[in-house]
This record gives sequence, C-alpha cells and structure tokens, in this order.
Amino acid sequence: MFDVITVGSAVIDVFLKTSNKSSKEICFPIGQKVVIEDLQFAVGGGGLNVATGLSKMGMRTAYIGKLADDLNGKTILSEMKKNNIAFLGKVSKEGKTGYSVILDAKEDRTILLYRGVLSSLKLNEIPLKKLNTSWMYFSSATEETFHTQEKLIDLV
Repeated sequence: MFDVITVGSAVIDVFLKTSNKSSKEICFPIGQKVVIEDLQFAVGGGGLNVATGLSKMGMRTAYIGKLADDLNGKTILSEMKKNNIAFLGKVSKEGKTGYSVILDAKEDRTILLYRGVLSSLKLNEIPLKKLNTSWMYFSSATEETFHTQEKLIDLV
C-alpha cells in the first residue's frame, strides 16, 4: 500500500548559467563559443519531484512514468531507489529518457525540454494490480501519456 502514487515526468536536468546580462532575452551569437559560468546536473520532472518530496516527508510513494534503458534512465532509477520511491512504470529498450536544459537568466529561466519516451506511456505498461494507494498525483503530460493519465483517472 502506498500513501501516494505520482504520475508524470522524470528527466535529467542540466542547469546552465551564462554571463548573459540581458533581463528580457537569452541571446547567443550563432557560430560562437559561449562560456558557461556554472553547470549543475539533477534529477527532476514534475512527477518525480513530487514523489521525492513526499518520500522525504515519510510517505510511502511510488512513481509511474516511462524511462529508456540508457544512462539517464538508470540514473533516475538509482535516485528513486535512494529516495525509497517504488517504480511502477516502464523501462523501454528503445528511445531516450527525457532531458531538459535550464538556461538561467537574471530573474527567470528558459527550459529546453526533450521529452523522449516520456510521452509514450501506455496503460498496458503499468502494473495496475500494484496501484494500491490512498492518493494519486498527476502532473502534466502530453501525447500518449496524457491519454494514459485520463484512463488511469477513470480506473481509480
């Protein structure tokens, strides 16, 4: 039995901070090298971030989503294990795990998102018999994964 099962994205985030001083635009000249002041990698995504936070508060959590069988997918699975989050999703032998690049500007950020296999989760890739929970949290989804979320809502 889980306290909460989250459904949504799990990605590798890379945060880039540049010397760009513009407060309204992030502009880079084509054909030039742009020096990065700072670089940080993290595991993120709406579904996984919520599962991680709830787990750290002592709740029994699980995450439903889709990852690829690649280095980024394995990194995310390792983080889930470290944070006591059960994985009830699908690891695909094809495609790539989601990835985002966050360009840090003065007062805001711009996110370049590669969804990868995130958008292709099907209902038959979820172990429905393991959905024993008091609560479910649904974060944003697109394409096939959005339709799977709709079907899950009908089921629960």
